[in-house]
Amino acid sequence: MWCNSTTICQIYEKIRTKTVPFTSPLFNQLHQFIGDKMIERVKKMYEKVWDKKDFCLKLSERVGNKSPRTLQNHWFLSGSIPKQYLSVVLDFLEQTIRKQIEELSNLLNYEA
Repeated sequence: MWCNSTTICQIYEKIRTKTVPFTSPLFNQLHQFIGDKMIERVKKMYEKVWDKKDFCLKLSERVGNKSPRTLQNHWFLSGSIPKQYLSVVLDFLEQTIRKQIEELSNLLNYEA
């Protein structure tokens, strides 16, 4: 099973087999659990970003009308990323970390 919590797995199974409607409190629990896990993942990935100031500047351009300081202080340090931006933030973090890995790999290959 894809999760550690027995309760969450049971909720997921009930929703998957359609024995619980989407309006159920169980569905809301699962939705909250997934959202919390995404926030945890964002925080861990953000720690790995080398140039956080540049990252926030570029992300602010991508999401529009959000200042880089707001992103850094409210979104990443406090973990209160608006749900409508979670997938955008995760995608951008993945791209940024992938570029960092490529840069490091190229540097290591260059020196070898």
